[in-house]
Amino acid sequence: MENFKEKIFPELFKFFLNVLSGILLLYAGLVLKKSFEKNDSSLFSLNLSPALSVLLYAVYLSLLLYFSWKIIKGIKSIIFSYVDHLQEEYSAPVMDLDQFETESYIPYKYFDNREYDSFVFRVNCARISEYVWEPDVLLGISEPKCVDKKCVTDLVVKRSYFGFYRYTCPACKKKYSSKYNASTLKSNFKKVIYAEHERKSDELPF
Repeated sequence: MENFKEKIFPELFKFFLNVLSGILLLYAGLVLKKSFEKNDSSLFSLNLSPALSVLLYAVYLSLLLYFSWKIIKGIKSIIFSYVDHLQEEYSAPVMDLDQFETESYIPYKYFDNREYDSFVFRVNCARISEYVWEPDVLLGISEPKCVDKKCVTDLVVKRSYFGFYRYTCPACKKKYSSKYNASTLKSNFKKVIYAEHERKSDELPF
């Protein structure tokens, strides 16, 4: 959180500075326009020719466009900082299945396609006990896949202009959007699965 504050405050300061500069420039342009409409050269103590007036307006318009672009860039930087603040690294579970092996039972792996946050993930789990009430253990989570059950292809991800994540299926061309990258989606989904296993453990009859 501290790193986020250290990063966002300078961006906010630059953004509001650009907004203020743009407002002052817009006000100066309005005053300049009214003075020309009234043919009141006393305001600037200058008698400007039509060509010079056009040049002055061109300079004014260029500056206005420049500060508008700076404001848009400021908004982009703020949104980028916010989205980046939401991300976290995914760490794959580390599990030695040999410790669960007994003379009467050998743990086995299986895969299951599960939907989470508008995406499909291929979840790798292991059955570590012959008793059905015992919760399974998580071994890994795949990259986000297309939610179409006939497709389930790994998605291609790119960032939008304002920093959000756009996922595209290379097979069926469906598009998805999210404020989370693939690593954060997997990390959040892992927490959901762990919570499910904990609830199942709490419901054991002994």
